[in-house]
Amino acid sequence: MPGTNFHRAVRGADFKCYDSRVDKARIAAALEEIAALLELKGDNPFRVRAYYNAARIMAGLQGDLDELCAGGKLSELRGIGKDLAGKIAELHATGRLRLYEELKASLPAGLLEMTKIPGFGPKRAKLVHDKLKVAGVDALEAAAKAGRVAALAGFGEKSQAKLLESIAALRRFSGRHLQDAAQNAARTVLEVLRKHREVVRCDLAGSLRRGLETIGDLDFLASAKPGAAEAVMRAFTSMPSVARIV
Repeated sequence: MPGTNFHRAVRGADFKCYDSRVDKARIAAALEEIAALLELKGDNPFRVRAYYNAARIMAGLQGDLDELCAGGKLSELRGIGKDLAGKIAELHATGRLRLYEELKASLPAGLLEMTKIPGFGPKRAKLVHDKLKVAGVDALEAAAKAGRVAALAGFGEKSQAKLLESIAALRRFSGRHLQDAAQNAARTVLEVLRKHREVVRCDLAGSLRRGLETIGDLDFLASAKPGAAEAVMRAFTSMPSVARIV
Protein backbone atom coordinates (compact mmCIF):
# COMPACT_ATOMS: atom_id res chain seq x y z
CA MET A 1 0.00 0.00 0.00
CA PRO A 2 1.43 3.42 -0.88
CA GLY A 3 2.62 5.72 1.86
CA THR A 4 2.12 9.45 2.25
CA ASN A 5 5.40 10.32 0.59
CA PHE A 6 5.17 11.03 -3.15
CA HIS A 7 8.79 10.10 -3.83
CA ARG A 8 8.34 6.54 -2.63
CA ALA A 9 5.21 6.11 -4.72
CA VAL A 10 6.47 7.36 -8.00
CA ARG A 11 9.53 5.16 -7.88
CA GLY A 12 7.23 2.19 -8.39
CA ALA A 13 6.74 3.25 -12.02
CA ASP A 14 8.52 1.08 -14.55
CA PHE A 15 10.53 3.60 -16.59
CA LYS A 16 12.35 2.27 -19.63
CA CYS A 17 14.78 4.82 -20.99
CA TYR A 18 14.45 3.58 -24.57
CA ASP A 19 10.66 3.32 -24.87
CA SER A 20 9.08 5.67 -27.44
CA ARG A 21 6.24 8.09 -26.64
CA VAL A 22 6.77 7.90 -22.92
CA ASP A 23 3.64 8.59 -20.87
CA LYS A 24 3.23 10.90 -17.87
CA ALA A 25 3.79 8.22 -15.23
CA ARG A 26 7.09 7.09 -16.70
CA ILE A 27 8.23 10.67 -17.27
CA ALA A 28 7.49 11.34 -13.60
CA ALA A 29 9.55 8.27 -12.67
CA ALA A 30 12.44 9.43 -14.87
CA LEU A 31 12.43 12.92 -13.36
CA GLU A 32 12.31 11.39 -9.89
CA GLU A 33 15.33 9.26 -10.67
CA ILE A 34 17.19 12.23 -12.15
CA ALA A 35 16.54 14.17 -8.93
CA ALA A 36 17.82 11.25 -6.85
CA LEU A 37 20.92 10.90 -9.04
CA LEU A 38 21.65 14.63 -8.79
CA GLU A 39 21.26 14.40 -5.00
CA LEU A 40 23.63 11.44 -4.90
CA LYS A 41 26.19 13.53 -6.76
CA GLY A 42 25.77 16.42 -4.34
CA ASP A 43 24.32 18.77 -6.95
CA ASN A 44 22.72 22.15 -6.24
CA PRO A 45 19.77 21.58 -3.85
CA PHE A 46 17.59 24.00 -5.81
CA ARG A 47 18.19 22.01 -9.00
CA VAL A 48 17.42 18.77 -7.18
CA ARG A 49 14.19 20.23 -5.80
CA ALA A 50 13.19 21.46 -9.27
CA TYR A 51 13.33 17.90 -10.62
CA TYR A 52 11.43 16.47 -7.65
CA ASN A 53 8.75 19.13 -8.16
CA ALA A 54 8.60 18.43 -11.89
CA ALA A 55 8.13 14.72 -11.14
CA ARG A 56 5.24 15.55 -8.83
CA ILE A 57 3.67 17.82 -11.45
CA MET A 58 3.91 15.15 -14.16
CA ALA A 59 2.46 12.48 -11.87
CA GLY A 60 -0.61 14.61 -11.20
CA LEU A 61 -0.95 16.24 -14.62
CA GLN A 62 -4.55 16.28 -15.83
CA GLY A 63 -3.98 17.88 -19.25
CA ASP A 64 -3.15 16.06 -22.48
CA LEU A 65 0.63 15.69 -22.63
CA ASP A 66 0.66 15.34 -26.42
CA GLU A 67 -1.09 18.70 -26.81
CA LEU A 68 1.13 20.42 -24.23
CA CYS A 69 4.28 19.21 -25.95
CA ALA A 70 3.09 19.90 -29.48
CA GLY A 71 1.90 23.38 -28.57
CA GLY A 72 5.04 24.26 -26.62
CA LYS A 73 2.93 24.96 -23.54
CA LEU A 74 4.75 22.82 -20.98
CA SER A 75 6.66 25.86 -19.70
CA GLU A 76 3.33 27.51 -18.89
CA LEU A 77 2.83 24.97 -16.09
CA ARG A 78 3.76 26.40 -12.73
CA GLY A 79 7.10 24.93 -11.66
CA ILE A 80 8.16 23.91 -15.17
CA GLY A 81 10.72 26.26 -16.74
CA LYS A 82 11.90 26.24 -20.33
CA ASP A 83 14.84 23.92 -19.62
CA LEU A 84 12.69 21.32 -17.85
CA ALA A 85 9.96 21.68 -20.48
CA GLY A 86 12.49 20.83 -23.18
CA LYS A 87 13.69 17.76 -21.31
CA ILE A 88 10.14 16.53 -20.69
CA ALA A 89 9.24 17.01 -24.35
CA GLU A 90 12.38 15.12 -25.40
CA LEU A 91 11.55 12.24 -23.05
CA HIS A 92 7.98 12.12 -24.26
CA ALA A 93 8.92 12.14 -27.94
CA THR A 94 11.99 9.89 -27.97
CA GLY A 95 12.02 7.92 -24.72
CA ARG A 96 15.59 9.10 -24.16
CA LEU A 97 17.32 11.93 -22.34
CA ARG A 98 21.05 12.57 -22.48
CA LEU A 99 21.21 13.98 -18.94
CA TYR A 100 19.49 10.90 -17.52
CA GLU A 101 21.84 8.51 -19.32
CA GLU A 102 24.96 10.46 -18.32
CA LEU A 103 23.94 10.57 -14.67
CA LYS A 104 23.22 6.84 -14.57
CA ALA A 105 26.57 6.09 -16.21
CA SER A 106 28.46 8.30 -13.75
CA LEU A 107 27.38 6.44 -10.60
CA PRO A 108 27.35 2.79 -9.51
CA ALA A 109 23.99 1.28 -10.49
CA GLY A 110 23.46 -0.03 -6.98
CA LEU A 111 23.35 3.46 -5.51
CA LEU A 112 20.10 4.32 -7.26
CA GLU A 113 18.72 0.92 -6.35
CA MET A 114 19.30 1.67 -2.65
CA THR A 115 17.26 4.87 -2.83
CA LYS A 116 14.18 2.76 -3.61
CA ILE A 117 14.27 1.29 -0.10
CA PRO A 118 11.43 2.89 1.91
CA GLY A 119 12.83 5.56 4.23
CA PHE A 120 16.33 5.28 2.78
CA GLY A 121 16.86 8.27 0.51
CA PRO A 122 19.82 9.53 -1.53
CA LYS A 123 21.59 11.18 1.42
CA ARG A 124 21.73 7.96 3.41
CA ALA A 125 22.60 5.89 0.35
CA LYS A 126 25.54 8.20 -0.39
CA LEU A 127 26.72 8.12 3.23
CA VAL A 128 26.67 4.32 3.39
CA HIS A 129 28.41 4.04 0.04
CA ASP A 130 31.12 6.53 1.02
CA LYS A 131 31.76 5.00 4.43
CA LEU A 132 31.22 1.28 3.80
CA LYS A 133 31.87 1.08 0.03
CA VAL A 134 28.63 -0.82 -0.59
CA ALA A 135 26.33 -0.31 -3.56
CA GLY A 136 23.12 -2.26 -4.08
CA VAL A 137 20.39 -3.65 -1.85
CA ASP A 138 22.06 -7.05 -1.41
CA ALA A 139 25.38 -5.52 -0.36
CA LEU A 140 23.62 -3.09 1.98
CA GLU A 141 21.63 -5.91 3.58
CA ALA A 142 24.80 -7.92 4.15
CA ALA A 143 26.48 -4.90 5.76
CA ALA A 144 23.47 -4.34 8.03
CA LYS A 145 23.34 -8.00 9.09
CA ALA A 146 27.03 -7.77 9.93
CA GLY A 147 26.36 -4.75 12.15
CA ARG A 148 28.41 -2.38 10.01
CA VAL A 149 25.56 0.06 9.35
CA ALA A 150 24.77 0.49 13.05
CA ALA A 151 28.36 1.62 13.62
CA LEU A 152 27.91 4.64 11.34
CA ALA A 153 27.17 8.06 12.81
CA GLY A 154 23.46 8.82 12.58
CA PHE A 155 22.31 5.20 12.44
CA GLY A 156 22.55 2.91 15.46
CA GLU A 157 20.95 -0.44 16.23
CA LYS A 158 17.34 0.73 15.86
CA SER A 159 17.96 2.37 12.49
CA GLN A 160 19.78 -0.73 11.30
CA ALA A 161 16.88 -2.94 12.35
CA LYS A 162 14.39 -0.66 10.56
CA LEU A 163 16.59 -0.74 7.47
CA LEU A 164 16.48 -4.53 7.37
CA GLU A 165 12.69 -4.40 7.77
CA SER A 166 12.46 -1.92 4.89
CA ILE A 167 14.58 -4.11 2.65
CA ALA A 168 12.31 -7.06 3.41
CA ALA A 169 9.26 -4.90 2.62
CA LEU A 170 10.82 -3.73 -0.64
CA ARG A 171 11.33 -7.31 -1.77
CA ARG A 172 7.87 -8.30 -0.68
CA PHE A 173 6.00 -5.50 -2.43
CA SER A 174 8.24 -4.59 -5.37
CA GLY A 175 6.82 -7.22 -7.72
CA ARG A 176 3.96 -6.76 -10.18
CA HIS A 177 0.47 -8.18 -9.69
CA LEU A 178 -2.33 -9.27 -11.98
CA GLN A 179 -5.07 -6.73 -12.60
CA ASP A 180 -7.77 -8.72 -10.78
CA ALA A 181 -5.74 -8.85 -7.57
CA ALA A 182 -4.93 -5.15 -7.83
CA GLN A 183 -8.60 -4.29 -8.43
CA ASN A 184 -9.62 -6.18 -5.29
CA ALA A 185 -7.03 -4.38 -3.19
CA ALA A 186 -7.94 -1.00 -4.65
CA ARG A 187 -11.68 -1.49 -4.14
CA THR A 188 -11.31 -1.58 -0.36
CA VAL A 189 -9.36 1.67 -0.29
CA LEU A 190 -11.80 3.40 -2.64
CA GLU A 191 -14.76 2.39 -0.49
CA VAL A 192 -13.17 3.83 2.65
CA LEU A 193 -12.16 7.10 1.04
CA ARG A 194 -15.40 7.64 -0.87
CA LYS A 195 -17.42 7.24 2.35
CA HIS A 196 -15.33 9.82 4.21
CA ARG A 197 -17.48 12.90 4.86
CA GLU A 198 -14.68 15.27 3.83
CA VAL A 199 -13.96 13.61 0.48
CA VAL A 200 -15.53 15.27 -2.55
CA ARG A 201 -14.37 12.69 -5.06
CA CYS A 202 -11.92 9.79 -5.15
CA ASP A 203 -10.80 7.62 -8.04
CA LEU A 204 -8.02 5.40 -9.29
CA ALA A 205 -4.98 6.73 -11.11
CA GLY A 206 -1.85 5.20 -12.58
CA SER A 207 -1.43 1.84 -14.26
CA LEU A 208 -4.60 0.25 -12.87
CA ARG A 209 -6.76 3.06 -14.26
CA ARG A 210 -5.04 2.64 -17.63
CA GLY A 211 -5.95 -1.06 -17.65
CA LEU A 212 -2.48 -2.58 -17.78
CA GLU A 213 -2.32 -6.36 -17.37
CA THR A 214 0.09 -6.22 -14.43
CA ILE A 215 0.22 -3.56 -11.71
CA GLY A 216 3.26 -2.44 -9.74
CA ASP A 217 1.54 -0.22 -7.18
CA LEU A 218 -1.80 1.48 -6.54
CA ASP A 219 -2.37 5.20 -7.00
CA PHE A 220 -5.41 7.08 -5.73
CA LEU A 221 -6.47 10.62 -6.52
CA ALA A 222 -8.76 12.30 -4.00
CA SER A 223 -10.18 15.80 -3.65
CA ALA A 224 -11.22 17.06 -0.23
CA LYS A 225 -13.31 19.88 1.13
CA PRO A 226 -11.38 23.08 1.99
CA GLY A 227 -9.03 22.55 4.92
CA ALA A 228 -9.81 18.82 5.18
CA ALA A 229 -6.85 17.30 3.33
CA GLU A 230 -5.04 16.27 6.54
CA ALA A 231 -8.15 14.57 7.91
CA VAL A 232 -8.54 12.56 4.72
CA MET A 233 -4.88 11.57 4.77
CA ARG A 234 -5.20 10.43 8.39
CA ALA A 235 -8.16 8.26 7.42
CA PHE A 236 -6.15 6.79 4.56
CA THR A 237 -3.04 6.04 6.65
CA SER A 238 -5.12 4.66 9.53
CA MET A 239 -6.66 1.87 7.49
CA PRO A 240 -6.12 -1.63 8.99
CA SER A 241 -4.20 -2.77 5.92
CA VAL A 242 -1.48 -0.14 6.36
CA ALA A 243 1.76 -1.85 7.38
CA ARG A 244 4.04 1.17 7.40
CA ILE A 245 3.99 4.86 6.50
CA VAL A 246 7.12 6.26 4.82
